[in-house]
Amino acid sequence: MDFLLQIYQSVYTSFTDLNSRLAFFYLALTVLIVAFLWIMRGRPGSFVSYLLPKEVYLHKSNLVDIKIFLFNSFLSVLGLFTVVTMTPLILEILSVTLHERPRLSCL
Repeated sequence: MDFLLQIYQSVYTSFTDLNSRLAFFYLALTVLIVAFLWIMRGRPGSFVSYLLPKEVYLHKSNLVDIKIFLFNSFLSVLGLFTVVTMTPLILEILSVTLHERPRLSCL
């Protein structure tokens, strides 16, 4: 149950933290800017289709971005994001600094 609560808190924080690009404040501001542009361009089509064009949001690259975001969020909740991302970085820094590959005791 704690795991589900952590997932909920992670998603909730991404929409409430102003350091996140998904904060409600920024999303609302974006909708206002798009509404202004939609009106200035003579209201071409419905506002929802102008705000959320299928060509953009169902594009393969956008779907990959969504999958990466969800995967990173999942790893963060599990506490594995740092392990997965930082271990190779630290090993590379050590290999450059020591001019050789560090020996791992497990290998």
